[in-house]
Amino acid sequence: MNARLRSCQLVAFVSVSLVACGGGGGDTPRNAVGATQPAAAKTSQPGTAGSTAPTGSSRVPGAASQGTASQGTVTPTPSGDASTGSSPLTVDSVQAPSDASTVSGSVVLEITGSGIANAELLPASGFAPRFGIFEVSSDGTLARLSFDSTAVQSGLRQFRVSAFDAPAGDPSAREIVAMPTRTWVVINPPATAPILIQLSDLPFRDPAPLADLNRVSDAELQARLTNDWAGIERLLRSFIPANVDFGPPVPLGFYGPWSSCLQSHGLAACREHLTQLIGIMESKRPE
Repeated sequence: MNARLRSCQLVAFVSVSLVACGGGGGDTPRNAVGATQPAAAKTSQPGTAGSTAPTGSSRVPGAASQGTASQGTVTPTPSGDASTGSSPLTVDSVQAPSDASTVSGSVVLEITGSGIANAELLPASGFAPRFGIFEVSSDGTLARLSFDSTAVQSGLRQFRVSAFDAPAGDPSAREIVAMPTRTWVVINPPATAPILIQLSDLPFRDPAPLADLNRVSDAELQARLTNDWAGIERLLRSFIPANVDFGPPVPLGFYGPWSSCLQSHGLAACREHLTQLIGIMESKRPE
């Protein structure tokens, strides 16, 4: 019995020794039934060799992704304006008459820069009236205007030039004042040269409308001079047009009330001018 016990202890000792020394199977771990364990899968971190960026996932800084994996291609938006692809609005130079310059006729204005979608000649403040809208090059780098100064009244006038990054009328447009306010002395001749005639050369015209106006009371005439001067001026100009002037000699008794009524709209001057003009027309009434 002792011999048999010693034999079993020796077998157990040999089995434990083989396991401890790794014998019977090399360095490959085995499962309970002796199958080889699969090796752990290797992974690559983004940015390391062997990694692949997803197609179509490029981003412009500050903008949303411009493509998908199914599209396969991405066109980056230029950096000037990620939303529209346009260049940022800048103004590099302005060509315009200097402050206090005298201008007449056609005046050329020009601005250069980038991202110009619209440019306008405007008053010193506000956006109306617009005195001119520039023609802008297709690449937004040049805007040019031939300003017709005869369209504004002669005298001291103030203007500014503004550039915008959106077309006229777009409320979201950003403005750059390309030319801060400048005062120009606008001098243009009258649209038509005055016609010089003698007072006696005035043609006959029925003075009945003048007589009707002259019959109203002073209070009513004063009210109409104040509230409806445009209508009264049209009536008076139908007898003596605006482009008519009187050559010498002009009776002072006529010229004074005529000029004063047209300029100051005074009651006494206009009443006297009406009376005189009625008398002149009656003297010319055909027999």
